[in-house]
Amino acid sequence: MYRIGHAGPTKGLGVFASRCIPRGTCIMAETPLLSVRSESEVFAAVRGLNNDARSRFLSLSSSVILRSLVLGWSEAAWHAFRALITEGTAQSPPSRWRSIIDHPNILNVFRNNNFDLGDGRQAVFDKVSRINHSCIPNAQGNFNAALGRFTIYAVRQIEREEEVTLSYLAETAALRDARQARLIDHYGFLCGCFACDANDQRGRKVEEGRRRMHERLREFADVVGSDGSGHSQQTELEVMWKLVKMYEAEGVAGREVATICLRAAELAAKAGKRADALAMAEKGLRMEKDCLGADSPMYGASVERARSITNGHDACAV
Repeated sequence: MYRIGHAGPTKGLGVFASRCIPRGTCIMAETPLLSVRSESEVFAAVRGLNNDARSRFLSLSSSVILRSLVLGWSEAAWHAFRALITEGTAQSPPSRWRSIIDHPNILNVFRNNNFDLGDGRQAVFDKVSRINHSCIPNAQGNFNAALGRFTIYAVRQIEREEEVTLSYLAETAALRDARQARLIDHYGFLCGCFACDANDQRGRKVEEGRRRMHERLREFADVVGSDGSGHSQQTELEVMWKLVKMYEAEGVAGREVATICLRAAELAAKAGKRADALAMAEKGLRMEKDCLGADSPMYGASVERARSITNGHDACAV
């Protein structure tokens, strides 16, 4: 279904579709190389890997910019020193202590490649970590607690030899400059997707649509006021509709958009707009199923939420 190959001089390795992948297809379902609750556990976790797993971990990307921005050597050395003390090896020969020198690189690999599992843990994956970023991705990753695996699903049809991409950023309808600033600060690269290309007509269209949406959101915030006295469910519903339409025009899908759809369904139901509530609930559930899979506990929770919105209407179990 996919292959790992060279994605270009600035990207390194990437994941490519070896055949046409339909929307809603599970591309990967991978167990972690390691998972931790805090960065202070990373050094010990990597030391606990077998040689093959440790080599695979260390082969993952580690941005030079990220390393210089977010980690001082003294901080890394302290984490390593504490790990060695915990292991009872503080009196080890000098060769053992030289491993501390590796810790800045270990922690930067972790920071550059970890995914949130949603239970207070972060994890690093061998194959999932090879998937590159796009601000308009064709896939989404989420942790399936029932499987104990991080799954990657196609959120639209992916053509043969097309690169599989994820968004490394939370979807907040951010403008180009804000997205690029976050990426350079946290990952050490600038995105080259069409949405970030000011010379691409599609990118200019995305940027203009988001600027208009930001203006509408500011207007909504002004009407609501700091004390919430101006809040109107009808106005909020209109804003939710506009957000969904904007994302659909861009080709953005996934849990964030599905959540907006379900919120819009709740507002429509409260306003007595049953048909609109059903339509938005079904749209949201379809997106969730496509990016999570029917066996995901998160999808199951959304099905129950949709049923409560629509009074158990069968059409919500898409």
